[in-house]
Parts: sequence; structure tokens; C-alpha cells
Amino acid sequence: MERLNKGCRPFPLDKDRQNRCREVLESYGMTQEELGLHLGVSKQYVSAVIQGRKLSNSTETRIAEFFNLPREAMFPER
Repeated sequence: MERLNKGCRPFPLDKDRQNRCREVLESYGMTQEELGLHLGVSKQYVSAVIQGRKLSNSTETRIAEFFNLPREAMFPER
């Protein structure tokens, strides 16, 4: 069984995903820190999910629902 190197991501960062999320946040005049406060998570966690460093379908869904968007609009399947 092949082991992943420590710190290796399972997939590359998705700039389109990051840009979509940034556009939505900007359209609401909101920062990642403010979004984290609304969701009850840290700014660092929100950032990690948006960048794709953390895989969390539930948090992605919560973020999209907060903005009344379908999950796939902000976080399309990879």
C-alpha cells in the first residue's frame, strides 16, 4: 500500500473554487472571519474548506445554505 507524504494534499488547490467563494463573500460584504462566526467555526477552518485543504461536505453545505445557494454552485464535485 502506497503512503502519502506527510502534508501532501489529496488533490491540488482549486483556484476556481476559491474565486467563486471570494465573489460570494464580497457580494455580501462579508469576510471569512464573519462567516466563521455565523457558522460557529474559526476563520482558519473556513479558509481551509474554501481552499480545499479540508474536506467537509457538511461545512460546504452549511456555507452554501447560508448564502441560499446550492452546494454545487460554490463547491462543485472534483
